[in-house]
Amino acid sequence: TGIPSPDITWQFNMADITIDMTKYIVSTSSVVRSDKNNEVTSELIVTTSDMTDAGMYTCQANNSVLNTSMDSVEVVVQFIPNVTVSGSDTVTSPDTFQYT
Repeated sequence: TGIPSPDITWQFNMADITIDMTKYIVSTSSVVRSDKNNEVTSELIVTTSDMTDAGMYTCQANNSVLNTSMDSVEVVVQFIPNVTVSGSDTVTSPDTFQYT
């Protein structure tokens, strides 16, 4: 919150995420509260995730009056392993296999 309204930016592993990147959607909204402060909300959506999306995401708010405010979160991406075997093998599910 603040006057003037803060500019919101997002970073992934200390590199700026820009709006023209198709992998990310950034949604930002502003509401004027009863105390005349502008409340700004920003949301980062990863449209399709894979292992390369694991890392540190940072939201940064900055206006011309106050110092920058930021908060970060580390994202861990879990995935089903992809196993390739050759020879005599039996694959019964993505997480179990027998190799002889």
